[in-house]
Amino acid sequence: FLTKCMNIWVQAKENGYMDMAKWKACQVDKIPINTKGMSVYVGFDMSAKIDLTSAAFIIPFLSGEFDQTGKEIVKYIVYSHSFIPNREKLAERKAKDKVDYDAWERMGFLTVTNTPIVDQNAVMQYVLQTCNAQDWQIECMCFDPANASKLMMDLSDEGYVVEEVFQSHKSLNESTQGFREQVYSRNVLYTYNPVLNFAMSNAVIRQNQGLIKIDKDATARRIDPVDAVLCAF
Repeated sequence: FLTKCMNIWVQAKENGYMDMAKWKACQVDKIPINTKGMSVYVGFDMSAKIDLTSAAFIIPFLSGEFDQTGKEIVKYIVYSHSFIPNREKLAERKAKDKVDYDAWERMGFLTVTNTPIVDQNAVMQYVLQTCNAQDWQIECMCFDPANASKLMMDLSDEGYVVEEVFQSHKSLNESTQGFREQVYSRNVLYTYNPVLNFAMSNAVIRQNQGLIKIDKDATARRIDPVDAVLCAF
């Protein structure tokens, strides 16, 4: 009731990753700067090809604000888009997750690729078209190599800088901690995105020797958009 009717995010989970009130505070109606021609870092979660796949764009920029040491604060604009292979899978996910994937598709936050598994070429086409349309300069594309090794090789051959991001505590701890710190410091900006918001509210963390990462195994609910964002970050 609080979330759906009053627009108040409630943190109901133990070891939840994000304070949802702080995440909601970073949402803006309009990105305050013109991002044309700026550098972008693209992260992917290709892990569930028969399920949801996500791409995230992070654009860092100097904010014109300064911290106590006189250093200019870097802020981060976040965009996210997700893909699902077909209508059957969409209906199945809708029933399981109890959220309206149909509406999210109509609103343009989700693309159905109409294939048995998510078409990685369709994902890449979307990313490249988006970057071209906005004149964003791709600095780096970041993948978990487990499910995208061929795509990574192809992109590398085409001249893109491709980075492997392994799904380990050691590899993801700095990004996972750092992104949350930037959110809590109000240094992250994003426009309304119900798929990303849903995933952020689902994300839980797993600790190992003081290191943290998002736990993919602990929840059957979707966290792929968050994985893609942390990969880019």
